[in-house]
Amino acid sequence: AIWAGGSVGMSTPCRSVPALELQVHPRACSRACRVAGRDRPRGHGEPGEAAWSARSERSARSAQALLGCAAAAAHLVACRRQGCGRGKRIIWQRHAGQGVPRQLEVYDPESFQEFFASQPAAVLCRSTEILLRGGRWLWDYSRQDAGPRQLARELRLVLSQLGPSFVKLGQVLSSRADLLPAEYIKELKTLTDAVAPFPTEEASIILEQEWASLGSRAPLRPGELPSAPTASASIGQVYKVRTTSHGTLAIKIQRLGVREQICLDLFLLRALAPRVQQFLRLNTDLQALVDEYGQRFVAELNYCFEAQNAEDFQASMQKIGMNSVIVAKPLHEFTTGKVLVTQWVEGKRIDDADGPEGARLVGVALTAYLTMLLETGRLHADPHPGNLLRTTSGQLCILDWGLVTTVQPMQQSAIISYIAHLLAEDYGAVPQDLVDLGFIAKGRTGAIQDEEVARAISAVFKGLASGGAAKKRVQDIIPDIQSVRRRYGNIGQIPAYFAYILRAFTVLEGIGLAIDPDYAIVSDCYPYLASWLLRRDDAEVQRVLKSLLYKTMPGLQSSEAPLSAKRLLKFVDAFETYASQSSAAAPMQESESRKESEEREGLGVAPRAPR
Repeated sequence: AIWAGGSVGMSTPCRSVPALELQVHPRACSRACRVAGRDRPRGHGEPGEAAWSARSERSARSAQALLGCAAAAAHLVACRRQGCGRGKRIIWQRHAGQGVPRQLEVYDPESFQEFFASQPAAVLCRSTEILLRGGRWLWDYSRQDAGPRQLARELRLVLSQLGPSFVKLGQVLSSRADLLPAEYIKELKTLTDAVAPFPTEEASIILEQEWASLGSRAPLRPGELPSAPTASASIGQVYKVRTTSHGTLAIKIQRLGVREQICLDLFLLRALAPRVQQFLRLNTDLQALVDEYGQRFVAELNYCFEAQNAEDFQASMQKIGMNSVIVAKPLHEFTTGKVLVTQWVEGKRIDDADGPEGARLVGVALTAYLTMLLETGRLHADPHPGNLLRTTSGQLCILDWGLVTTVQPMQQSAIISYIAHLLAEDYGAVPQDLVDLGFIAKGRTGAIQDEEVARAISAVFKGLASGGAAKKRVQDIIPDIQSVRRRYGNIGQIPAYFAYILRAFTVLEGIGLAIDPDYAIVSDCYPYLASWLLRRDDAEVQRVLKSLLYKTMPGLQSSEAPLSAKRLLKFVDAFETYASQSSAAAPMQESESRKESEEREGLGVAPRAPR
């Protein structure tokens, strides 16, 4: 603002609060520039030549940052006075109407550094906003003046106001009913498909710009969008549109300025990562985790990639004959970087199903995700309940293919061995699996040769594989973890490639636990693994089959281990389960739905409210 002699603009999606603009008076601008050692800027009198020094530049940057903070504070005060809960959105006017800044097109830490070095006000404002909003909620939580319902509502508002990066966190937490109280789960679930929308007028402008080259080929005119979106999430919102030429479509439109905000959050997170790692004395390379997370997150902002990811997944499911899983078919001719168009899919969220049908859907979802993880090598990393639908034909529809991570063949092989050893209850082999997967820090692999450490690690994973609520499982394994730490300190780490894998399967486990409190995700992996083994014929298959079907005994060589009848029957049952998961369930008939409703009324149970 000092350099340009102009203004710092703030706008908000809240209609109750007008856009704010902090105007810099020409006289004040001229005085400030003289203090900074620069002549009066162009546009406020005679043009002058810039006479910069390192000190004067720092002075000008500091003044710019202070003006930015003042504008942000004024905006927050205005929002608070109006009782607005939607928060603000910073619009960098320098890039308005100029498309995506070159440095933010893809995730690149050096380019981010170059871009945000010239945006000190934005960096300082965002840092201050995160600290103030997050800090205030933590203060309220520590004092416990408000009840759980009020605190849960405030947390949802804080995450929503802080934008996509924090909404993603809330979406993951919303699936973990075993970790959070019911009040928090109820509030956070709204972050999956009911985030505060942005105005449809703004969406129409974006659509008009993106479809400018289509002309008459566009399926509808931008002004024909419905007055309100059907669903609204962290990055965009979806409109259900009926057209004469292409049937019913889902049109997802990206929020304005979302790329800049996400990139800024990643820039701040990456700068903070080494300090947190040093303070907590972690082996995990937090900066590498941020890089892995950021690379996929920024790629999600290009809807053309999302359309291609969905199409590739559908082809892979058809190749293995798994007809129970589908995607919403993308229409590439109408899809752009900021607008995604697909066929509309009727269905209900996966967490609306319960009982046997809910358990079946969770099994189908897990099998589909294991197929991605261990066969295609392209894993959908955003499986919250809002993205998993039970269609009217009984199939599972997976939505939102923007966030996808890649798994390498060597990693796939290590993961298969690890799952096989857990299923065979061969926990003694797990420590070496952890080394192969990269979970043991460099220079600490010798620790697992210690029998006591290996025994403790085996006990930890035996507890984790047992199923049930995570709270109980963690409490059970704490003594074993402490035993390892006493002997060798912190030997574990989270490899960067595993960040999105962990995220995806954590959410899936949470969905399963919400349906069945005793759900064990490891046991649910068996149907897929049985199918995988029967569809392949190589040395790796023989090795995994031997660990699953032959019972190892002390003093016996692996070649002398006897075949276990119990394990063989378990293997056959698992494959039968996979066969039933591969075909879609029959659609629920109207008479069956009516019968279920009558039974619920006869038992004095209120009918389910429609979503």
